[in-house]
Amino acid sequence: MSPSTPEVTPRELAKIRSEFAKVRDRVQAVQRDFDRAARTNKPAVRDSALKDWQRALDGVEPYAKQLSADVPEEATLLDEYNRWLQLYADATGTGNAGEFYMQITRQWSELTAGTEGWDQETAVIDFADVTGAEEDDAGAKALGMPKTVAFVNAVDRYITVVTAREDYARYKGSENVRMDLAQAEKVRAEAQAKLAKVADGVLNEADIAKLDTRSRDRLERFVEQDLSAALAGSDAKAGLQTRGRSMLYEYDKAAIGEQAAAEKSMVRLTMAAERDWPRILAQYTTMPTASVGSGRGQVVKISGVPNRVGKEFESGTYDFAGYLDGAPVVGTYAPDVKKHVEQVLQLTNLGALPDVNYEMVAVVRGIAQVPAVRRAGATTAPATADDATAATSPAVTDCVVVDIVALRAGPACVGTKIVATEKK
Repeated sequence: MSPSTPEVTPRELAKIRSEFAKVRDRVQAVQRDFDRAARTNKPAVRDSALKDWQRALDGVEPYAKQLSADVPEEATLLDEYNRWLQLYADATGTGNAGEFYMQITRQWSELTAGTEGWDQETAVIDFADVTGAEEDDAGAKALGMPKTVAFVNAVDRYITVVTAREDYARYKGSENVRMDLAQAEKVRAEAQAKLAKVADGVLNEADIAKLDTRSRDRLERFVEQDLSAALAGSDAKAGLQTRGRSMLYEYDKAAIGEQAAAEKSMVRLTMAAERDWPRILAQYTTMPTASVGSGRGQVVKISGVPNRVGKEFESGTYDFAGYLDGAPVVGTYAPDVKKHVEQVLQLTNLGALPDVNYEMVAVVRGIAQVPAVRRAGATTAPATADDATAATSPAVTDCVVVDIVALRAGPACVGTKIVATEKK
């Protein structure tokens, strides 16, 4: 508002607020239409949404011109109006963030080409199809929904390509860019849920079927190969595979005995861990291990560290304890990680995970005094420099505490979402 423009009266301000409320609802609705149109490759719908957006902004512009940035109540409305203008500029490609947004929209169209109609695709596969499928049967690998699987893979590539761009860090704060990626993740989750529902149905049928050697082997291939391919990256994959592996274990136990069944499970799980860990690890953005003690909330990758619980550290409080560059670190498994480890131990008939070096992704929760965790007395000569340090250094009181959100240790291999916590 210019200095010569009369001040807005309370009644006029109430009217402006009313108009802004109408436009606010319209802008939100148009944004949703615009984003859906972009996701479904419908340029005509997209252009119509942009026209509606422009009309909404044109309608509120006369009211915005009456507002003053020097009056707090009016400044709030003016800031909102300017944000709408910026969103429109981003959507139409009239600014740098807009150009970025238009580029990634084109990338979406290119990467998802050929997957149109995935949301209308229905599965025509059951356990009978699985048992009768040949090893190279693409239908079984795609759970009877090849377009849906292709769409999920395309969205995976899209998110990877966008977030790997050099200019992503500059524009990731743009509301349209954030909404775009959030919508991409949302539709990917919807597609994965469709696939998981089909897999669940197949396993339900397998659970009541009378297995023989052939159907048992086909079930194993379905669990280890088909589900791994079709549900890669899905939160449901681990649970569905565990169900299938439990069926295999029970069949093998009845056929060849408990110990032999456990040994087969060990081989199967170890092979799956070697296959799945790189993809699980790629889901996390981690800091160097030197950051493990630098602050709460850091996500770090910890590699090649043995678990010293029950050795230099007493059992009972923490799932993991060890040394990272000489510094004591203790950690607890996230709930899904703990559940996975328990299931692995049950399927392999082990009392604890093998004594191997652990690979982990962990969230630093701080440095705390942990009196319940003390180094147990060493009864054997130290085999390594770390063991020597553990045997001679004073009792541990200050430890870096972490939450373990992903784990690879022998037959165990699992990743889970990072849950933010409030600082204490």
